[in-house]
Amino acid sequence: MTTAMQRMRALLPGLALLGVACTSVTTSGVNRIGPDSYQISVRASRASGGIIGAEGIALEEADSYCRRLEREILVVTSGEVRGAYQASFRCLPPGHPGLQSPILDTVPEGQRRRPRQP
Repeated sequence: MTTAMQRMRALLPGLALLGVACTSVTTSGVNRIGPDSYQISVRASRASGGIIGAEGIALEEADSYCRRLEREILVVTSGEVRGAYQASFRCLPPGHPGLQSPILDTVPEGQRRRPRQP
């Protein structure tokens, strides 16, 4: 084996470790903050998708947690906090009224404008 090959073999473990460090993800895990209420925080390196990657990882982990409890996830708050994605959520039984999507009506009925007639 040549000296250059020996040097390369010596460097490979360090390069592999550097690659792992560049694609790191740190998660707080799911933490209980109240009755049926939980929080998770995830930080992902740019190589792991940054804040968008962290969001996907956090919501997937939160959903898996609720499914293990045979419940459904309801995200209460979420967003970026000091470079990490943080979500507060509840695990509710299937069919719980809190899981129904609200019907949004941004303009009250009496304030709607009618289209102009030509």
